[in-house]
Amino acid sequence: WKARIEALMAEQQQQQQQPAVTAAAAAGLRGFLGGPQQKQQRVAAAAQRFVVHLDMDCFFAAVAAVGRPEFAGKPLAVCHSNSAQGSAEVSSANYEARAFGILAGMFMSDAKSRCPELLVVPYEFEKYEEISEQVYRILLRHTPAVQPLSCDEAFFDISGLPGDQQQRVAQIRQEIEHTTSCTASAGELWEGENS
Repeated sequence: WKARIEALMAEQQQQQQQPAVTAAAAAGLRGFLGGPQQKQQRVAAAAQRFVVHLDMDCFFAAVAAVGRPEFAGKPLAVCHSNSAQGSAEVSSANYEARAFGILAGMFMSDAKSRCPELLVVPYEFEKYEEISEQVYRILLRHTPAVQPLSCDEAFFDISGLPGDQQQRVAQIRQEIEHTTSCTASAGELWEGENS
């Protein structure tokens, strides 16, 4: 996934002319997120930086529900096996399943004992890639300063961009939900969280 996202980022950056402020933000994001040797730089820049952590909500389970209205409001988990026997583990569970105490990493036998009506969907890697790419395209339309963490999680820097940053984050989240039918959580990264 990472090579695919990096190729997408390079393609997006070549296609658009970046304003100087966002190019500087892209260059500075690695320094902001770097190790302890950059702590003083981060402290000085933190007051001026607006770095956001974005995480797709229950990503594999949310993707499984896309285009399947029959799954709405029902407890759902993603796992390679639907068997209550053996050692298959839940990869992702939606909020309805989490209400029963079902969590990623739980054995399917435990999940089924907590919620016998649990819907189990196998992995759909092509769908994950497709929706992940849509999410990264949205982020890259707003800023070139995107640091992928996984197929469903990233940091992005919107420092110095015009307009209200909180409104921009809300707009990004709305675009993601409208485009993918999946929701995302986002929060500003404060210096204390990065130390």
